[in-house]
Amino acid sequence: MVNGNKIDYLEAKVFDAIKQIAYLTKKSRALNQENKQLRARLAEQELFMEGLQKTIEELKKNSTGAELFKYQENEVKIKERIQKLLAKLDELKLVD
Repeated sequence: MVNGNKIDYLEAKVFDAIKQIAYLTKKSRALNQENKQLRARLAEQELFMEGLQKTIEELKKNSTGAELFKYQENEVKIKERIQKLLAKLDELKLVD
């Protein structure tokens, strides 16, 4: 009977481990999917920012200070958003 209790205990532990592995696998898939989405958004934001920088350079050559200030404000906002995305990616790397 004592051996039966030990086997029951070990069996319960194995089932618990299997449940934990299944949960962590599911969580890993979700985080990897989120990581892919964030990387795609980051790439889009970087392309957009490059376009803004080109526009700013053109405006520096051709426009008034007020127009330039408007685009510089947009550039700052986009840089902040990109920094937030990068921070989120860093968090995901720590989880992996």
